Amino acid sequence: MKKTVAIALVLLLAVCSLAIGAQAEEEMLTLSVLGHQRSGITFEEVQTIHAWDVLMDMFAENNLVLDFTVVEADQYNTVLNATIASGDMPDFFKASLSETDKINLIESGQLMNIDDALAYSDGTASFEFSEDGLYSISRQQNTYVDGGMYFFGNVSKQIAVDVEDFGSNAIVGNNCAMLMRQDWLDALDLDMPTTTAEVLEVLRAFQDNDMNGNGLRDERICLDVDSYFNGVAQWFGLAPFVYQYNHSTGKAEVPVMQDGFDEYIAFMKELVDAGVLFLGDEVSYYNGGTSEGSSLGAAMQENSVAAYYGVALADHALQPEGAVYAIMPNIQGAEGIAPVMNVSVGYKVWGGWAFSSAANPEAVAAFLDTICTKEYAIWVTFGVEGETYTIDPESGLYTFTASNVVADILETKVARGYPLVIDSFLPDASQIGWYQEYYGPLNWTSYSDFLDSAYFRESIATSYPEHQIANFITWCKYAEETQKYNFNEDLGMIAPMNTLEEADTLSFYEADLDTYMSEMLSNLINGTYSLEELDAYRETLYSLGLQEVWDVHQAQYDRMV
Repeated sequence: MKKTVAIALVLLLAVCSLAIGAQAEEEMLTLSVLGHQRSGITFEEVQTIHAWDVLMDMFAENNLVLDFTVVEADQYNTVLNATIASGDMPDFFKASLSETDKINLIESGQLMNIDDALAYSDGTASFEFSEDGLYSISRQQNTYVDGGMYFFGNVSKQIAVDVEDFGSNAIVGNNCAMLMRQDWLDALDLDMPTTTAEVLEVLRAFQDNDMNGNGLRDERICLDVDSYFNGVAQWFGLAPFVYQYNHSTGKAEVPVMQDGFDEYIAFMKELVDAGVLFLGDEVSYYNGGTSEGSSLGAAMQENSVAAYYGVALADHALQPEGAVYAIMPNIQGAEGIAPVMNVSVGYKVWGGWAFSSAANPEAVAAFLDTICTKEYAIWVTFGVEGETYTIDPESGLYTFTASNVVADILETKVARGYPLVIDSFLPDASQIGWYQEYYGPLNWTSYSDFLDSAYFRESIATSYPEHQIANFITWCKYAEETQKYNFNEDLGMIAPMNTLEEADTLSFYEADLDTYMSEMLSNLINGTYSLEELDAYRETLYSLGLQEVWDVHQAQYDRMV
């Protein structure tokens, strides 16, 4: 009898165990994801890389399975809009939509308020989306007027103004400055110019003395004349972008309306008329200035660039052998107007992701708890330990050892996370600075603190040539004492969402206004428009809705916390 009972008990326990196992398997949460193919590597190929399995295991540890639908990149918006129209949106998707479309999704109840999901967080994501977390700036930018947060973006912690700390990557990567040929100055026994008049004089001297020896008067300053993000505009106190946030005053700035604009245009015309600025160069900091096909790259190879707006800590990839570019002073271009600088200011947010209101909030929380971890950040930045990176046992420093070239990835089946998925169907990692364990957190409260840090002395100062370090130190000292504008357009990086009324105002006015504003700048510099008619041109801007659009963007900034 006892034996029979014992056997029955064993069988019962076995059945219960199977039932519990089946129940646990059934309780795995699922989140459907819409993404698009990465350039050069298909989603099928991505899934053959070992790092992909590691990532899926991360989600599985949070009881989550991701169900991917991946389409061609050029079809993504079409497919996304079709799923929205059908009412069958994916649970998670990259919200490459207009501001009006985003607002309409919120108003129609089709998007999840992320805070509703964070109620199920294990504490990881709920902290990172709090006031003290790395996604706090995303909350500022993506909170709608009803108080709900329906989107979140890729976040980077950068330089802050005042007392907030800032990360090292923005300092090391975005130290933009005007640079001039020091070796040419030395050859002519000339000092580095400190006024705009001296700049013109030196540029003329370079041509007069045929410094590149080709018999042509082609030694010149290379600038982006179609925007204000060019360094010289900042000598005249101008913001680098239209409606840029002034961190000192809290105001949205429109360069054409700022003091110093008239003097800036006059100086640019002076450069053009003197033949030391070529309008045909079509230089842009963002258009691949280091490539052979770019105007700046071509001029570099011709040894014709006397001065340009570049990175103080790095030589131009195509500059001639023996050329030495030194940082120029922060020149005051107009009397009574202090020069400004472009740096990476504060947190910044780019891109945007959203969840359908039909998604399981527990699955959303599990997803966010995964991507907010240090492990996810390591996976994105370095990959898999022993496979794509090593950790120095003494210093604790991480060293990436694999290749980012797609052909190498496909051959070796090893890669870090970034080239596999980022911005195609998963967001970037928000963590920053954690991997420099030897140096501690890479955040400081001033440029001086940064220059005094072990990280600068032992990692940065030993990794670059002496003249580049000298340029960089000078740049940091300028940045310490100068008013700063954000290196990126604040409207896209930090400004809160529009209301529906504001979006309608922008939709009504912005296209024609932006077109005229752009044409006005170009025509003033090339001489088609007269400087004497500036007031009339400004009145035209107002007639096209400048004040209405300006007010909308100021209202956005006013809502920042």
